[in-house]
Amino acid sequence: MLRANRQFTRGLHPGVLVTAWIAKKLSLVGIAQVYGYPRLYRRIMEVNRNVAQSQEEYDTVRDAVQLVFRLPTEAAKRIEQNTGRFLLPLRVVLNST
Repeated sequence: MLRANRQFTRGLHPGVLVTAWIAKKLSLVGIAQVYGYPRLYRRIMEVNRNVAQSQEEYDTVRDAVQLVFRLPTEAAKRIEQNTGRFLLPLRVVLNST
């Protein structure tokens, strides 16, 4: 069984793997935008409350989820601070839609 899997993955072109990886990420972002980030965050925290076995574990997961939700905004702010002129055309395009 393991040998068959190795042969299958050996035959895949890296472009196909990268395309599938990007498509998965974009579909998750699309779902999050449609469902809403605040609602998604509340549902994740609800699951965390039910699954976490200790307060420490709950806090660790909460902090990680908050980091993941805040990371794109923080990254964009830092990029804009360092190279604001680079993002100006992008901001115009995004605001026009």
